[in-house]
Amino acid sequence: TTPEPLAKGTLITASQKIIAKNGGSVRLQGTYQAKNGREIYYNMAILFAPGALPTDNTISITIDKNTFENNAAVAFAPHGLVFNKPGTLLIYANGVQIALDNTKLELLYLNSNIWQKMPSSWGMYSTNNGGSVVAGASIPHFSQYGFGRVVD
Repeated sequence: TTPEPLAKGTLITASQKIIAKNGGSVRLQGTYQAKNGREIYYNMAILFAPGALPTDNTISITIDKNTFENNAAVAFAPHGLVFNKPGTLLIYANGVQIALDNTKLELLYLNSNIWQKMPSSWGMYSTNNGGSVVAGASIPHFSQYGFGRVVD
């Protein structure tokens, strides 16, 4: 299965204006209680070196707490923004259902409304069956990123 696109549910967003020549970062971090009572912890960031962005931009990170525990999908905006130099993406989540069942997961990105496996040259990810997912990647543009089960 693949992550579902962000719904218009209960969205959690962080945003920050980044001056292109200076670089900078945006972080979204916190906890909430899922519908099944499990505590979900999320900590994610996007970092830009000086000159990585083509222009000054307000950058945002968004999750939907109605679906996050099932797919760990994260949206970055402005959608489709292409960088001069890759940005560093960091995602950590604990208590998410997708990692509890010890299923092999892949980091995916939404490309033309189709979930695709993230190229291995972009970075790495790991999971454990304690309910945690971890990802680090050098991404060339913004999209929606999430974890999906791989069927062998």
